[in-house]
Amino acid sequence: MMFRRKIFNFLGGFDWLLFAAMALIVVIGIAFILSGSLPGSMDPVKQILFSLVGLALFSMALIPHYSLLEDYAFPLYFAVLLALTGLLLFGHFVDVNQSNFSRRWVRIPLLDFSAQPSEFMKLAYVAAMARYLMFRKNYRSFAGLAAPAAMTLGPAALILLEPDLGTALLFPPVFFVMLYVAGARRRHLAALGALGLALMLMAFFADNITGALAGRGIVFSKSVAALKPYQKARITSFVQNTSYQQRQSVMAVGSGKLFGKGWRQGTQNRYNLLPERHTDFIFAVVAEESGFLGCIGLLALYFVILLCSFAVASRTSDPFARLLVTGLFASFTVQMFINAAMTLRLMPITGLTLPLVSYGGSSLTATMLAIALIMNVRLHPTPTFASKVFDFDET
Repeated sequence: MMFRRKIFNFLGGFDWLLFAAMALIVVIGIAFILSGSLPGSMDPVKQILFSLVGLALFSMALIPHYSLLEDYAFPLYFAVLLALTGLLLFGHFVDVNQSNFSRRWVRIPLLDFSAQPSEFMKLAYVAAMARYLMFRKNYRSFAGLAAPAAMTLGPAALILLEPDLGTALLFPPVFFVMLYVAGARRRHLAALGALGLALMLMAFFADNITGALAGRGIVFSKSVAALKPYQKARITSFVQNTSYQQRQSVMAVGSGKLFGKGWRQGTQNRYNLLPERHTDFIFAVVAEESGFLGCIGLLALYFVILLCSFAVASRTSDPFARLLVTGLFASFTVQMFINAAMTLRLMPITGLTLPLVSYGGSSLTATMLAIALIMNVRLHPTPTFASKVFDFDET
């Protein structure tokens, strides 16, 4: 009788709308990966297997209470941070562009599978930040923000060194969103924003600055670059409108018009004119073959996930749970926005995938795990006797 009651409570609390939106996006992703893959490619089959693994992890993540993650948030964060450090020292090399070697993957020989720790760092980072910011004293002073800033810069720097600029750029927006929701003072956020902008400019012009200093014999013996040459080239080509990938992407999006050319009928797709069309630029394939209406439908499904996540965050009174959900859907939203903007030439190319749609096992399973954690908070409400969750005074 008690077991039956637990089953009924679980089914009653399960967010079927959130799950349905996630499942539909995954199916759409598999369909357009198949459309964008070369004949005989195993990528669609692999994506189906990844989705089944993600579904298994999704189901397992619903069972324990999310407070278990609260207890192990910091150990998990440092474990993944250690994995990122080891990746730079001993990681499996993958030649992505035939000219730039990247250390992003850990090879699992028995399974013939490569995992990308940076994808799971996004989850560990949000959990650790939620654990730290759940206490008011940790974020109401400017000095108290040093710890979360270091927690953000650490993984972002390691991921940037892989190099993976796109994933590294996800951490600052999530950092600011979580601080704002926790109740950090606005003047502190403004100061951190200005400092972050200065650091970004210094990173872009690092080789120019250090080269000038080296030429005068002041500090450095040679110039030091924070960004790889191809990463700077992506930014400059965006400003100058000379990016081949983005020109082809915009052409594909525009040619789809209202209803699209039909599945597997896209010209840019079929004739291999659009690079990375099953990963970074899959949104352009969706636009070319399903048109404006297809894109609106896909974005509507994303919007359903965001609304459901926001509803979970607004209803929970547990500080850790609210910050956890906020950080997870902030990361999801920022990644989706950057990928779509990159496809439409509204932002430089960053290499970020479209959540749940682009090909990639680590990205897919990590995103499904994130949605499972959001669902877990909904399924395990925690009572609190506090009058309010966070304080938002302006002093």
